[in-house]
Amino acid sequence: MSGAMREKLAADFDLERFVDLFDQALTSDDPRVKNALRQLMMMVVLTDTDDHEGKQRASHGPLRRMQQDMRDQFRWIQRLENELDSLKKQMAYNETQIKVQSESGFKAQGVSPSEYWQKAIAQTNMLKPQGLENISNNALQGLNIKVAADTGEK
Repeated sequence: MSGAMREKLAADFDLERFVDLFDQALTSDDPRVKNALRQLMMMVVLTDTDDHEGKQRASHGPLRRMQQDMRDQFRWIQRLENELDSLKKQMAYNETQIKVQSESGFKAQGVSPSEYWQKAIAQTNMLKPQGLENISNNALQGLNIKVAADTGEK
């Protein structure tokens, strides 16, 4: 099942009426109704020819389709519950990670923020293109460079 219920057919509305009547008959205390149900079941058993075509009809009948629809809906609900549980676990894990990172901050690295910044600058200095080694950091500070906004055109 893709998540959406199938459209109801005229047979489905007839089935709903049948289910109402059959429920009434099954719960009836009237001996005539009980006898009629017993006779109906006996007639079905006696007239069953064990033919392949009859089994095919019975496996695709309205009650069987209703039962299959209920199974499909149950599986769909189970899948949704599993996905919801998975999402809840992912969110809880992410929240825990964010909390641990925010609480530990630079302390987890054993470095003060200023020491961390100095190490980051040292690493970027090592990655400078060739020929720019002679430019000091002091020469780069105070540059006012404006970057044009991206127009989105390609």
